[in-house]
Amino acid sequence: MNCYVDDDLDSDLLLRLAGNQGHQLISPRAVGLRGSRDAAHLYSRVGMPNNIAATNGPTIDSVLRECDVALQQVAAYRLPPALDRRLLWLSENKESLTQEEREELLELVDLTQERTVEKLRARLVLKQIAEMLPHLHATQS
Repeated sequence: MNCYVDDDLDSDLLLRLAGNQGHQLISPRAVGLRGSRDAAHLYSRVGMPNNIAATNGPTIDSVLRECDVALQQVAAYRLPPALDRRLLWLSENKESLTQEEREELLELVDLTQERTVEKLRARLVLKQIAEMLPHLHATQS
């Protein structure tokens, strides 16, 4: 097993014991990151074929999995049916709308355009996660 250890696990004894068992542990000292923020450790490992071991709270992998799940929810967003029906009715009757209904239509169009951009960005990031970190990419349902 190849693994990058967080500062909390970085010890000569652990590295030596793991090495004796045929494992390769990479310490933050070895890559000049001792005492760095978690984000620096993560950034240095992106695209590397190592797992990350940490003990101080949620693991980076678990946080990234949660991000993946949240992005999947954004990518799958659909307008609630009542809003969708209202948008359709306003669009079909735009010639006879009151000023208030025209404003509502414009606001709904803005909302759907914003959600569309968010969905596209989420899909792009999900694709990047799947390509760069396939072991983290949650199975899509």
